[in-house]
Amino acid sequence: NDCELLKLHLKHFHMTPKNFERRTSALQLPKEIYDRYKRICADCESCQRHRPGPERSRISGIRASNFGDIIFVDHFAVVLKQLSYQVLICVDAMTNLVWATCQASKEPSETVKALSTCWTDWNVKPKNICGDMYFMTKQFKAWYEYHNLNPIPVGECTPWPDRAEASVKLLQKLCNIYIHYLESHDMFIPGVSTITAQHMVKDLVLARDNTVTYAGKT
Repeated sequence: NDCELLKLHLKHFHMTPKNFERRTSALQLPKEIYDRYKRICADCESCQRHRPGPERSRISGIRASNFGDIIFVDHFAVVLKQLSYQVLICVDAMTNLVWATCQASKEPSETVKALSTCWTDWNVKPKNICGDMYFMTKQFKAWYEYHNLNPIPVGECTPWPDRAEASVKLLQKLCNIYIHYLESHDMFIPGVSTITAQHMVKDLVLARDNTVTYAGKT
């Protein structure tokens, strides 16, 4: 009964359903008992509070040995002059070269147009594209298939494999510094008031790509 299953669950330090199946595999228990044990684990407050995080996405077997083999993509929001913009970031896996542009919204059609501009600026046709679940909708997959692009999803709540995340953090920090400078010097330096979000993003990308790294190279 459920009481005996609960005793087993607590006696064996909140044993998971998988371990319960492994330990009782020789008993040939019916599926009903395993389903009951899963319900007990689901109702256990301690198991739900301390359960492990989602499994990391596995992106194995693909290595970037040439420019354009893998492109990482991501978005972040920026506010300039009380207007909100979405910044699309593209990172080449082989060279760590960053490309970014401003979008008025995150509409898929606008993002697709921005990605096409990136390929044109880089003069490359990527083979694989890695991004979060926003970039894995039906509309994007149809565009990838048309351009013979292989999509690599990172999975929900698993941003670790997406190397564009690091560039997002860096550019967000630089954006805040840049915006603070614009706001404090708006009245003193000619031309500052006419700087747009697109100009700002392009300046920051240029600064990032020309910064000397730990290896002594840009």
